[in-house]
Amino acid sequence: MKAESQSLKRVFQGAMRYTVPLYQRPFVWRHVEDDPENDRLGPFWEDVKQTVDRLVEHEQLLEKAGDPDKLAPMTPHFFGAVVIDEPERVEGGVVAHEVIDGQQRLTTAQLLVAAAARTCESSDRLKHASRLRKLWLQDEDVDVSGDQRFKLRPTRYDRKAFAGVLDPETPVIDGKDRVSAAYSYFAKQLAIWMTELPAGEEDECFNALRDTIYEHLLFVVIELQPGDNAQGIFESLNAQGERLLAIDLVKNHAFRRARRADLDLEQLDTEVWSARFGDEWWRTDVKQGRYRRPRAELFLMHWLTERTGAEVSATGLFVEFSRLFAADRVGLPEVKGFIDRFIADAGTYRGFESLEAGSRERLFFARREVLDIGVIYPVALRLWLALRDQVIDRDRLVAGLRALESWLVRRMTMRLTAQNYNRVMLEVLNAMSAVDDPVAGMIGHLRSYKDETPTGWWPTDDRFRAHLLEQPLYGSITQARVRLLLEAAEARLHTPKTEKVPIPAKLSIEHVIPQTWKDTWPLVNADDEEARARRDACIHRIGNLTLVTSSLNPALSNDPWAEKRGELAQHSALRLNARLVHDHPDVFDEALIDARGETLAALLIEEWPGPDAADWD
Repeated sequence: MKAESQSLKRVFQGAMRYTVPLYQRPFVWRHVEDDPENDRLGPFWEDVKQTVDRLVEHEQLLEKAGDPDKLAPMTPHFFGAVVIDEPERVEGGVVAHEVIDGQQRLTTAQLLVAAAARTCESSDRLKHASRLRKLWLQDEDVDVSGDQRFKLRPTRYDRKAFAGVLDPETPVIDGKDRVSAAYSYFAKQLAIWMTELPAGEEDECFNALRDTIYEHLLFVVIELQPGDNAQGIFESLNAQGERLLAIDLVKNHAFRRARRADLDLEQLDTEVWSARFGDEWWRTDVKQGRYRRPRAELFLMHWLTERTGAEVSATGLFVEFSRLFAADRVGLPEVKGFIDRFIADAGTYRGFESLEAGSRERLFFARREVLDIGVIYPVALRLWLALRDQVIDRDRLVAGLRALESWLVRRMTMRLTAQNYNRVMLEVLNAMSAVDDPVAGMIGHLRSYKDETPTGWWPTDDRFRAHLLEQPLYGSITQARVRLLLEAAEARLHTPKTEKVPIPAKLSIEHVIPQTWKDTWPLVNADDEEARARRDACIHRIGNLTLVTSSLNPALSNDPWAEKRGELAQHSALRLNARLVHDHPDVFDEALIDARGETLAALLIEEWPGPDAADWD
């Protein structure tokens, strides 16, 4: 087999046809709005749209810079692997390949191209449309007719629908089959995309759409050689064997270089590569945002981002790895060192799951899981690599983790957007590279965001405290995140003299004054509308929240303070509740919610110091 990355222009250039064998299943990819694990078209369209946006931005930066060498190359979108049989010439001199694996990707690409061409045509960008049509239609001088005009010939189940959608004159789209539905989805998304184009940048955006489709959507095309068993490879990839992951392609690429460097491949495999990646742990799917991916893919994505300081799509890992190999100019003598470093970095990444119990490092990752923010991994990896390489010591590592955690938790608490965290983390990585102390670089960059930059601002103590005291916490963020805050306050109340009793894993959030307070916690003047409004405003604030075991929670229910205080005093071992019982023996009301809120806010500010704290200097 031979493998190389190819753009759609390369894949479909000239008199070319790809035929899907009869034994393969029909086209099944679809867009599923409420089922992200089965939605294949939605993530692909989002990746295409992001690539178009990056290309527009890249062209604008290039125009300002003037010198292309001053900019990093444009990052394409990798659309996965396609396996094809060796070529043969067929009717009209067309070079034909049988598609062994990847027909879903090829079909999806063709449907996107057709929808984009018609979008360009409807916008009077006829040259764009004509150029895109060359990706799915044979040139007029190629002597073919009927569905032989198309550069992809799907299974017989899909040929009628495919021909109806791709017919350049009269597309027939009834939407009842997967092919028509996929084309309609792309056409609809492109129509929405057009309405959202920035005023005055329409031509730039359409140029970027055309060029993205033509040049920046890549396949890894694996072409079989004479003697390769096509059906056996298909079955291995799709049924009987393990999934072909990006890490497998990376291994193949690295070992080809290693062979040219006259390295002992058997020793490299058994003692180095398989010793690290042979464990099933790497191939196990774990949740990352809305999707689940193998750990090896996530490591590659985070590692490549850390190395390049650029956004890397989870579907473009092999292409980015091979580009990095070339960009780093890893000569044959350095191949062994590059592989050893890669393996060592993978070991550092895996070590995140076996950190010492009770350590601040382990607590960071436990809280990261609650926050469900994956884009911080490249920054965390950079910190650990700096520690391993003795650039920083453990105290600086912990300071960096605390600062990053403070930035995340304060923003989460105040419900500030996480939409551009990927871009912020790239900026942080670049800031870390620019100074000798990467922790100082990270903290300095996070401090640099101003209040008017909501995507990166690190809330100050005053704003954080005011939000905790004045805004409802319960119901505004998830209960797991409310628990995170209350557990942090509980931990802050522990002293060296406190018994070393771990906080129970599954605690429930309890309202001191219950949510349905009217029967058991009546106001002195039930007709005072202002007093009722004040109580309702206080109910979900942090000063009225505590933690109890799941068995104690129902027992407390809506009990008045005297009974609730007695239950807490008798059954709760938490310092939060000991302080609550001790400080408020007779009454608990709105004024005490405010006072307790002040205490809890001070504890949380101690746990997560703000941007102006002396802790970072």
